[in-house]
Amino acid sequence: KESYKTATNLNKKAVNTGKVKLSIQDVAAMSYQAEFFDIVYAIQTHMYWDNPQKGFEEIYRVMSKEGIFILSSEKDKIDYHMDEYKTTASLTALLKEIGFRKVEVQEKGNWILYTITK
Repeated sequence: KESYKTATNLNKKAVNTGKVKLSIQDVAAMSYQAEFFDIVYAIQTHMYWDNPQKGFEEIYRVMSKEGIFILSSEKDKIDYHMDEYKTTASLTALLKEIGFRKVEVQEKGNWILYTITK
């Protein structure tokens, strides 16, 4: 909710003119049509999802055929908050099982960045 409020304030003009629509939804059950987004970002969030597998499956559903999914977080938050999919290998295996075809990983200090292609 705080992110929604911040995004609304930072993008007032675009929101007011209808160029940008913001909503709060459960990542595991979004109301968007299939193949709606070309780019999806999840920054510092996936470790808090109730069901990461369902969340990733839903993101796959709403991504366009050539879509890109950017997933990034601090590694210590992943280690602390996640029971499953803590490692790059386990998360990559899940994403490939869901149908994502390419997973690229970059690490810098305590941060990890996944660039995931549908």
